[in-house]
Amino acid sequence: MSETPQAPRFAARSASFIGLMLLAGRVLERLGAFGQILLIAAFLGSTTRADLYFIASIVPLTLGNVVGEALAAAVLPRAARDGEEGASRIFSAGLWIAAVTLTGLTLLYLVAVAIFVPRTMPAGTASLLPWLAYAPLGVFFGLGSYCAAPLLHYERYAWPALRGATATIVGFGLSALVLALGGGVVWIGLAISTGYGIALLLLLAELASIGRAALLRPPRPSAVGDVLALWRKLAASAASGVIGGQVFVLIERILTAPLGVGAVASISYARGVAYTPAILGQSIAAGVYPSVLRAHAAGERDFVRARFLSGLRLTLFVTAVSGAFLALFSSEIASVLFGRDEVTPESLHDVQRSLLAFSLALLGWMLTIYGSRLFGALDVFRGLILQEIVALAVYLAIVFPLREGFDVPGVALAFGIGQVAGGIFGMALVAVRLRVRSIGVLGGALAPAVVRSLPVVLALVAVKLGLDASAGTPDLVVAMLGALTAATMAFAALWRADWEELDSVRGFLRARRRPAAAPE
Repeated sequence: MSETPQAPRFAARSASFIGLMLLAGRVLERLGAFGQILLIAAFLGSTTRADLYFIASIVPLTLGNVVGEALAAAVLPRAARDGEEGASRIFSAGLWIAAVTLTGLTLLYLVAVAIFVPRTMPAGTASLLPWLAYAPLGVFFGLGSYCAAPLLHYERYAWPALRGATATIVGFGLSALVLALGGGVVWIGLAISTGYGIALLLLLAELASIGRAALLRPPRPSAVGDVLALWRKLAASAASGVIGGQVFVLIERILTAPLGVGAVASISYARGVAYTPAILGQSIAAGVYPSVLRAHAAGERDFVRARFLSGLRLTLFVTAVSGAFLALFSSEIASVLFGRDEVTPESLHDVQRSLLAFSLALLGWMLTIYGSRLFGALDVFRGLILQEIVALAVYLAIVFPLREGFDVPGVALAFGIGQVAGGIFGMALVAVRLRVRSIGVLGGALAPAVVRSLPVVLALVAVKLGLDASAGTPDLVVAMLGALTAATMAFAALWRADWEELDSVRGFLRARRRPAAAPE
């Protein structure tokens, strides 16, 4: 085990530093999102108003995610190859294209809302106000996603990591305020939109503070043409975002809506909880991305292979631990978070079973998140859409019989199986692209992850069996003991692991434990 980690290559910061920075931001973001979910559960429960909250936000979030992330993913590899001036002009053109595109799509969306909502009355209301309140999300979320790209290029990692946290925490605080004052779904939408707007303003201020205010100026036509010339990559990235980001959620809500009042809310509550550990996968992928992007541009294939395997190994480890925790303690987690009068016993049971089903989806989420970052860094954008097409095809093939047999949890289970299929396919594509044989993936990533995670999983099983045997233990205590076991055992397993990707973290912690040298 290396005591002194090597200096990071191809990036000013190590993958561990970047990953931990993003992890801190993601943890804060999920806290805000958790607070939002608990607010909705406490005030709206399993009602048509809760369903309206989830339905009215889906399209704006889809637009923002697809356009912003697609443009960011397409321009970053080009900027890594271009010089300083070339990167600046590309980023400026991309920002203006994002602004115009998002504004235009949002206006078209509002036209569609004005036509169809009064006729169809989703969630039992013909009012346009909820849809208008959530509409700005598309512009604010999309521009915020794009603005993170130039900041990452210039290695300013703080605000890209904190943008989501700012949006969700501000949105949560304002939502709590308006609900306390008697507001409803419309005011919640305005509160959430305000949170994303403030996050965007902070990102723009950060760009200005590092001397990149020129990115806000109107670009030259030639720069716009250069970005539009990346249309194939943009289309692949956008299609991937449409399918993998929100289309799954949209289909899921369409399929669960006929299953009864509160069905959409139940599966959405479970999804929100189950997706939380994915922040670990996002952090690992984000930590690997900058160095792989630059190493690939420099033709350092051996470095890229090593980074691929080390990142996959760590991703599989955290997936095994967090997935086992969700599966074993799903009932207690759901009861603690949603076991209140506003949520009916039937809906709570659906949340518990859906959370168990979504624990399988966590593996698929982790693999597709990691694969998406790698496809972008390797400039292989068709891989983005291929892995999502596989996931969607498997999902559509099995969701209807599973829904018929298992109701709401069956829809969640179908999603999990589809995501796992897409994630495995994506990893296979990356391995083929990098010429890493299956034995290399097995020995360099899968086997070490299984060996390290197995004692942690067995400890979780033992804790769960022991707590189940002692009747009367409160659900909160059971869930907390499970989380504590998972965290401490995982930390111990990783601390002893001879994995180079952890050297910088161990070195940092050891340095903090050493007493300061006495002054001479």
